[in-house]
Amino acid sequence: MSRNKIRVAASILVASIATGLAYAELVRTHGRHSDFGVVWFGARALLHRTNPYPLVGPGLTFDWFGLNYPATAMAAVLPLGLLPELVATLIFVWISTALLTYVLTRSGWQRIWILPSAAFIIAARTAQWSPLYSAALLMPGLGWMLAAKPTLGLAVAAAVPSRRLLINALVGTIVLVVVSLALLPQWPYEWLHSVKPGEFTPVIMWPGGFVALLALLRWRMPEARLLIAMACVPVTPAWYETLPLLLIGKTKRECQLLSLVSSLGYIVQGAFLTNEGFVELPYTRPLIVAFCYLPPLIVVLRRRDFMPAPQGANSF
Repeated sequence: MSRNKIRVAASILVASIATGLAYAELVRTHGRHSDFGVVWFGARALLHRTNPYPLVGPGLTFDWFGLNYPATAMAAVLPLGLLPELVATLIFVWISTALLTYVLTRSGWQRIWILPSAAFIIAARTAQWSPLYSAALLMPGLGWMLAAKPTLGLAVAAAVPSRRLLINALVGTIVLVVVSLALLPQWPYEWLHSVKPGEFTPVIMWPGGFVALLALLRWRMPEARLLIAMACVPVTPAWYETLPLLLIGKTKRECQLLSLVSSLGYIVQGAFLTNEGFVELPYTRPLIVAFCYLPPLIVVLRRRDFMPAPQGANSF
């Protein structure tokens, strides 16, 4: 069997396992919505020319925390809005994981070690976007969907400013904005109004988060730019958001250590669980900085073998 066929087979296997994790989580929570579910609801609403923003919230039509996504995210997955929520969610997880696994193994198998990490497992279980955006770091063809989640999109674009990715991102942004405005002209106002103040903050504003700026010492490296960008864009204090940082590892040892330390931090976080099963922000944020940002920073600062990539190439 050729190497490419092995990669395809591995992608299918890992994607199927991740989809099984997502399905098991939905069963465990008795059909409680996933993070992608709220985007699916928004896409379905847009197809019916309905404003989804006032319909999402605790006790509302779509019982969820709120709709924090721009309508560009809903426009990016409009076809999935035609399907039932469960089917659409599982398809999203399967495609995202398959793409990520395939590009991870392009130059070897060392980066496959990020898949057993807590960040990836949580992202798969809760149907998050971080696997897809992690794949975009290695696959410029996915640049068209960076506008779906602008925060992570900016981080990816800053880390990998290849001509192909930036062109795809520009074209994709224009298309998604035009489609979303055509379906819901007032969505920018609705979106900004739905985002609660202080809900999304940059890591550099968290306790100890400023240390990530030390990556500026290696600013010419794409992995350093990723670390800086990830620390400067507003994010939620959630483990799955840190998945792209695991791609900073290049050798087998680096990938294993970053995955292991990040997962260890998630285990440590369990000591601070409240009776409701949540971890209070004063504990979550410094733990993420210590276990998810500091180790990649050390890896970046130890590197001295920078070599500029050819123009237009993906140097990640």
